[in-house]
Amino acid sequence: MPFKTDLVTTPSKTKWNKSVLVGSLVYQSPLLKKTITVPTGFITDFASIPRAFQLFIPKMARHRAAAVVHDYLYSIKSRYKTTRKEADQVFLEAMKASGVNWWTRHAMYRAVRVFGGFLYKGQKK
Repeated sequence: MPFKTDLVTTPSKTKWNKSVLVGSLVYQSPLLKKTITVPTGFITDFASIPRAFQLFIPKMARHRAAAVVHDYLYSIKSRYKTTRKEADQVFLEAMKASGVNWWTRHAMYRAVRVFGGFLYKGQKK
């Protein structure tokens, strides 16, 4: 099982529509051959799914832990020395590990490949 810990969050008291990790989320990536540890206190919005698409892909579904790992890789890209494409591929593999169906995970992967560049470039190193 690639996820070594469970995702445990609480709503943020200071940031609207965001959540804070209560405990570390540990993911062993077969692609990167590295363990990714998202620290306690990391703030996430899970997946940034436009409201119109939430009818087809709910924001709070099986992909949540994969989205947190993806958010984290985008936010600290220099630590794991990952490219944007690698971070997106880890998102795809983590969704598969979380039991997200083929259609949903590939739709979400394609969305981050097309639109994720804006967020990736905007993050601090």
